[in-house]
Amino acid sequence: MQHFISTLGDQFKRLFYILFALAFGLILLNAVFNKQLYNHSVVATVLLMGVSIAAILIFSHLVQKTLDFWQRYYDRVLLGFLLILLAVQIAFGFLLRIDPIWDLEAIYQGAIEWVNGGDFTAYSSQTCHADYFYIFPNNLGGLAFLAVLFKLASLIGITDTYAVAMVVNSVMMVAALGLASLTLKRLFGVRHAVVVLFLFLISPPFYFAGAVIYTDFFSILFPILLFYLFLRLYDSKRFSQCFVLAVFMGVLAAVGMLLKFTVLIAVIAAGICLLLNKQLKKLLILLLCVAIVVGGVYAAFDHYMYSTHLDREKAEKMNLPYLHWVMMGLNGGGGFNNEDLFFSLSLNDPATKNQIELQRIGQRLSELGVVGTLELMLSKATVAFYDGTFALSDFLDDNPQNETALHDYLLYDGEHYAGYRLLCTGIFMAVLLLMLFGAFSCLFSHANRASPVMVAYLSVFGIMLFLTMWEVQSRYINNMLPLIFVCAAFGSQQLYDALVRVKKLWHIKKAV
Repeated sequence: MQHFISTLGDQFKRLFYILFALAFGLILLNAVFNKQLYNHSVVATVLLMGVSIAAILIFSHLVQKTLDFWQRYYDRVLLGFLLILLAVQIAFGFLLRIDPIWDLEAIYQGAIEWVNGGDFTAYSSQTCHADYFYIFPNNLGGLAFLAVLFKLASLIGITDTYAVAMVVNSVMMVAALGLASLTLKRLFGVRHAVVVLFLFLISPPFYFAGAVIYTDFFSILFPILLFYLFLRLYDSKRFSQCFVLAVFMGVLAAVGMLLKFTVLIAVIAAGICLLLNKQLKKLLILLLCVAIVVGGVYAAFDHYMYSTHLDREKAEKMNLPYLHWVMMGLNGGGGFNNEDLFFSLSLNDPATKNQIELQRIGQRLSELGVVGTLELMLSKATVAFYDGTFALSDFLDDNPQNETALHDYLLYDGEHYAGYRLLCTGIFMAVLLLMLFGAFSCLFSHANRASPVMVAYLSVFGIMLFLTMWEVQSRYINNMLPLIFVCAAFGSQQLYDALVRVKKLWHIKKAV
């Protein structure tokens, strides 16, 4: 019976990696070769992918040849890398200073008003609706996060709120990249841990992302930290340690979900991995702790907000129902559009909102048909993963306060943006291809399928699947980037090892 259960779990893992390979194989092909849809040079993109993978393999070979050095000095290398990257991000962050508008303005200026005047609901402007937080309550977590930062900074006399947000964002992002390396070290050893640093090093957006002070990057630390703690829970033999880790994961999940709800995907992935590996006691502990902590934090946060700052009755009339985002995701290319926003805002009756939204969803699915729906899902999944710039310009073009040569490359209307985007996307497509190779290695290797690296793959698959059903923007995957790079580093070393084996076989064949 135990053998049957073990075999069944292995088959489910195999099925998952088949689905992952099919999905991301189609995404990658569509992203690279659909020139009409994305208006880029296919030849240049493929060439950049090839150069990137060649550079990664050469670096992997150098690391393998000097592995003793990296094992001896890994801690110093990691610390030096993170400190230098942090300094670079902060320096560029000041150069790329912005004056926020739209959603970022709402949480940024709202946090300032909250700290200075005790209330955030009175703020409005031409680009910020007076009832923004009634319409978009999902950003209340980002508002509270910034308010806490600004309050703490004010207590020690720091009044430059942009600098506070940017520096904290940079620290959290650099910590997330460091955790990606530490996670790979725990999983596979120093070689993988060093290679992922090289992947970050050749990816230009990581140098500039500190200036993007929005929830997409504020939440980047949480999925990878949840994965790292999960690995400790996965290996733990003591109930007390499992319980403490599960509670801590619950706290992290709650805070992360307040910033970006998609952080929950990493917890679900961890639960699935425990289930497939027959660690049912740990699964039960994790589910109970996360459910209780997240439920408690959300209940307390909701009670505070609607008893102190917001009117619940007004909120019930103005809140966009969750189904709104599903409905919007079925319109055109599946991205944000004002037509659907104004339609949903016109629904003032809380009792009928979801019913009307559901009817419109059914109508759009009927109009699309099965084939049309699948084509839209592929298009949306590609939109989520095809942009190697990580959509930084969505925020870096918010009233730039400095004129620098960087803006010519980083902003959508910049003179050299097309070239910058091509470079970034070529490198990121190489990252996705290496991630895909790792999935194939898990498909054909029982040892790799047994690895808890599956949590990273499940998380990436989960965000992809979620965005095929939700309103989609390319920046919505940003908090999963460390996990994507973990998968890519794993895949790169599987590819490197495969090439080494082929080389050895070739030499043996020649000798014979």
